[in-house]
Amino acid sequence: MRNLVTRTDKKIRYFAMLKKNESIFERKSDARKKIMLGGLLVKAGFGHMHPQDASVLYGMLLDCKRVLKEKPELMSRWRKMGKALLAGKNDKFMKTEQKGNET
Repeated sequence: MRNLVTRTDKKIRYFAMLKKNESIFERKSDARKKIMLGGLLVKAGFGHMHPQDASVLYGMLLDCKRVLKEKPELMSRWRKMGKALLAGKNDKFMKTEQKGNET
């Protein structure tokens, strides 16, 4: 009987450790995601903004979300632009965009 209690206790501790490790993994994944998103803001030129100006960025992002609901076709344009800029093809993309805006 004592052996059964010991094995059960070990299993309980093992599953508690798994649950703890899972929450640690989730926390680290969430932190990584936030760091990557923050890096995109810096890359887009908003790194100079003070954290007190977060309301400006938040409002801007919510406005983009609203516009995207009204014009879902913008998603493909933004995706294309983002991929080009992240790949370092910003000169080529910006020239193409300027030509499109002139018409």
